[in-house]
Amino acid sequence: MTNFARLETHHGLQVLCRVEAITSDNGRYGPAVITRCDPSISIEIKEGPFADSDEGWTDAEKIMAAMDLAEFSAGAIQIAARFATSDDGVQEGVLA
Repeated sequence: MTNFARLETHHGLQVLCRVEAITSDNGRYGPAVITRCDPSISIEIKEGPFADSDEGWTDAEKIMAAMDLAEFSAGAIQIAARFATSDDGVQEGVLA
């Protein structure tokens, strides 16, 4: 595996997509693709873990390379807007 992270700027936000080893809630260990940006709240998604093998790490690297980070940041902005607060600190929207 040669590429383990991408950092790009879209819609005025830095978007980080990386591959790292994680242990899932059910105890499965292996590579995962983690994508994150912070419009006004932190938005992060995880895909995986995949098999802890050469193939699993290669698959994770391919998924990371194919991630549309511009689309992810646009979606994160929309999600963050749903959690926006007014000037008096009252939450104006919630995820359905």
